Amino acid sequence: MLCLLLVSPAVFAKKKRSSSSSSSVKAATKDMGLGFDVARGMASARFWFSDEMGIDVSAGLNFNSGASSFGFGTALELVVVMHGSKNLNVSLIPGLALGIVSAGGTSVTFVGTVGLECEVPVSKNLSIASVIRGGFGIISAGGTAFELSLMQNTANAVYISPVVVRYYF
Repeated sequence: MLCLLLVSPAVFAKKKRSSSSSSSVKAATKDMGLGFDVARGMASARFWFSDEMGIDVSAGLNFNSGASSFGFGTALELVVVMHGSKNLNVSLIPGLALGIVSAGGTSVTFVGTVGLECEVPVSKNLSIASVIRGGFGIISAGGTAFELSLMQNTANAVYISPVVVRYYF
Protein backbone atom coordinates (compact mmCIF):
# COMPACT_ATOMS: atom_id res chain seq x y z
CA MET A 1 0.00 0.00 0.00
CA LEU A 2 2.81 2.42 0.86
CA CYS A 3 4.40 1.71 -2.51
CA LEU A 4 1.13 2.71 -4.21
CA LEU A 5 1.38 6.04 -2.41
CA LEU A 6 4.68 6.51 -4.17
CA VAL A 7 3.73 5.18 -7.62
CA SER A 8 4.01 7.58 -10.59
CA PRO A 9 4.50 8.48 -14.25
CA ALA A 10 8.11 7.75 -15.02
CA VAL A 11 7.16 4.23 -16.12
CA PHE A 12 6.50 5.10 -19.73
CA ALA A 13 9.39 7.39 -20.61
CA LYS A 14 10.77 6.86 -24.09
CA LYS A 15 14.01 4.91 -24.37
CA LYS A 16 16.45 7.42 -25.88
CA ARG A 17 19.80 6.04 -24.79
CA SER A 18 21.78 3.51 -26.75
CA SER A 19 20.98 -0.15 -26.22
CA SER A 20 24.33 -0.61 -24.48
CA SER A 21 23.40 1.70 -21.58
CA SER A 22 21.45 0.45 -18.57
CA SER A 23 19.02 -2.44 -18.33
CA SER A 24 16.33 -0.18 -16.87
CA VAL A 25 13.84 -0.22 -19.75
CA LYS A 26 10.54 1.69 -19.73
CA ALA A 27 7.29 -0.22 -20.31
CA ALA A 28 6.45 1.64 -23.52
CA THR A 29 7.98 4.15 -25.89
CA LYS A 30 5.65 7.06 -25.21
CA ASP A 31 6.61 10.73 -24.85
CA MET A 32 3.31 12.20 -23.61
CA GLY A 33 0.63 11.13 -21.18
CA LEU A 34 -2.71 12.53 -20.02
CA GLY A 35 -3.73 11.82 -16.46
CA PHE A 36 -6.28 12.46 -13.74
CA ASP A 37 -5.52 12.76 -10.02
CA VAL A 38 -8.64 11.36 -8.36
CA ALA A 39 -8.01 12.83 -4.88
CA ARG A 40 -7.11 16.36 -6.00
CA GLY A 41 -9.54 16.48 -8.93
CA MET A 42 -6.84 17.69 -11.31
CA ALA A 43 -6.17 16.75 -14.92
CA SER A 44 -2.55 16.67 -16.06
CA ALA A 45 -0.36 16.38 -19.11
CA ARG A 46 3.09 14.83 -18.76
CA PHE A 47 5.84 15.37 -21.33
CA TRP A 48 9.06 13.31 -21.27
CA PHE A 49 12.35 14.88 -22.41
CA SER A 50 14.43 11.75 -21.70
CA ASP A 51 14.27 8.46 -19.77
CA GLU A 52 15.08 10.30 -16.56
CA MET A 53 13.28 13.64 -16.82
CA GLY A 54 9.90 15.06 -17.71
CA ILE A 55 7.50 17.85 -16.85
CA ASP A 56 3.94 17.62 -15.53
CA VAL A 57 1.40 20.43 -16.02
CA SER A 58 -1.92 20.14 -14.16
CA ALA A 59 -5.06 22.14 -13.49
CA GLY A 60 -8.40 21.54 -11.80
CA LEU A 61 -11.66 23.10 -10.61
CA ASN A 62 -13.60 22.42 -7.43
CA PHE A 63 -17.23 23.31 -6.69
CA ASN A 64 -18.99 22.81 -3.35
CA SER A 65 -22.61 23.97 -3.33
CA GLY A 66 -23.10 23.17 0.36
CA ALA A 67 -20.31 25.52 1.41
CA SER A 68 -20.91 27.89 -1.52
CA SER A 69 -17.29 27.62 -2.56
CA PHE A 70 -15.37 27.56 -5.80
CA GLY A 71 -11.73 26.63 -6.21
CA PHE A 72 -9.11 26.58 -8.93
CA GLY A 73 -5.68 25.03 -8.79
CA THR A 74 -2.75 24.66 -11.13
CA ALA A 75 0.70 23.10 -10.80
CA LEU A 76 3.95 22.77 -12.72
CA GLU A 77 6.21 19.90 -11.66
CA LEU A 78 9.53 18.47 -12.77
CA VAL A 79 9.65 14.65 -12.84
CA VAL A 80 13.05 13.12 -12.05
CA VAL A 81 13.21 9.32 -12.22
CA MET A 82 15.17 7.84 -9.31
CA HIS A 83 14.45 4.18 -10.16
CA GLY A 84 13.06 3.06 -13.49
CA SER A 85 12.19 -0.42 -14.71
CA LYS A 86 9.52 -1.97 -16.89
CA ASN A 87 7.42 -2.81 -13.79
CA LEU A 88 7.92 0.23 -11.53
CA ASN A 89 9.19 3.79 -11.64
CA VAL A 90 9.93 5.84 -8.54
CA SER A 91 10.30 9.58 -9.16
CA LEU A 92 11.19 12.70 -7.22
CA ILE A 93 8.81 15.52 -8.17
CA PRO A 94 9.64 19.10 -7.16
CA GLY A 95 7.15 21.73 -8.30
CA LEU A 96 5.17 24.91 -7.84
CA ALA A 97 1.40 25.15 -7.26
CA LEU A 98 -1.11 27.99 -7.20
CA GLY A 99 -4.55 27.70 -5.64
CA ILE A 100 -7.48 30.12 -5.36
CA VAL A 101 -10.57 29.38 -3.26
CA SER A 102 -13.60 31.63 -2.93
CA ALA A 103 -15.89 30.84 0.00
CA GLY A 104 -17.13 34.05 1.62
CA GLY A 105 -13.66 35.52 1.05
CA THR A 106 -10.82 34.68 -1.26
CA SER A 107 -7.88 32.55 -0.20
CA VAL A 108 -4.75 32.35 -2.36
CA THR A 109 -1.87 29.92 -1.92
CA PHE A 110 1.44 29.78 -3.74
CA VAL A 111 3.29 26.65 -2.73
CA GLY A 112 6.60 24.96 -3.49
CA THR A 113 6.18 21.19 -3.31
CA VAL A 114 8.38 18.12 -3.24
CA GLY A 115 6.84 14.74 -3.91
CA LEU A 116 7.72 11.08 -4.19
CA GLU A 117 5.78 9.11 -6.77
CA CYS A 118 5.52 5.46 -7.82
CA GLU A 119 3.99 4.37 -11.11
CA VAL A 120 3.15 0.88 -12.33
CA PRO A 121 1.97 -0.08 -15.83
CA VAL A 122 -1.45 -1.66 -16.20
CA SER A 123 -1.12 -2.12 -19.96
CA LYS A 124 1.15 -0.83 -22.73
CA ASN A 125 -0.41 2.68 -22.61
CA LEU A 126 -2.10 2.83 -19.20
CA SER A 127 -0.55 3.30 -15.76
CA ILE A 128 -1.64 3.84 -12.17
CA ALA A 129 0.42 6.00 -9.83
CA SER A 130 0.41 7.24 -6.24
CA VAL A 131 2.09 10.36 -4.90
CA ILE A 132 2.89 11.87 -1.53
CA ARG A 133 3.89 15.57 -1.46
CA GLY A 134 4.96 18.11 1.11
CA GLY A 135 4.58 21.85 0.67
CA PHE A 136 6.01 25.15 1.87
CA GLY A 137 4.43 28.37 0.70
CA ILE A 138 2.71 31.71 0.91
CA ILE A 139 -0.90 31.90 2.07
CA SER A 140 -3.41 34.75 1.94
CA ALA A 141 -6.64 33.91 3.72
CA GLY A 142 -9.75 36.04 3.26
CA GLY A 143 -7.95 39.09 1.90
CA THR A 144 -5.43 39.38 4.75
CA ALA A 145 -1.77 40.12 4.12
CA PHE A 146 0.40 37.38 2.66
CA GLU A 147 2.56 35.48 5.09
CA LEU A 148 5.25 32.87 4.63
CA SER A 149 4.41 29.70 6.51
CA LEU A 150 4.90 25.96 6.60
CA MET A 151 1.16 25.57 6.02
CA GLN A 152 0.52 25.33 9.79
CA ASN A 153 -1.27 21.99 9.74
CA THR A 154 -0.79 18.57 8.26
CA ALA A 155 -3.90 18.82 6.08
CA ASN A 156 -2.35 21.72 4.16
CA ALA A 157 1.32 20.68 4.31
CA VAL A 158 1.03 17.07 3.10
CA TYR A 159 -0.81 16.02 -0.04
CA ILE A 160 -1.52 12.35 -0.70
CA SER A 161 -2.80 11.27 -4.10
CA PRO A 162 -3.55 7.55 -3.77
CA VAL A 163 -4.75 7.08 -7.37
CA VAL A 164 -3.45 8.88 -10.44
CA VAL A 165 -4.52 7.26 -13.72
CA ARG A 166 -2.41 8.11 -16.77
CA TYR A 167 -2.78 7.18 -20.46
CA TYR A 168 0.28 7.50 -22.71
CA PHE A 169 0.26 8.30 -26.43
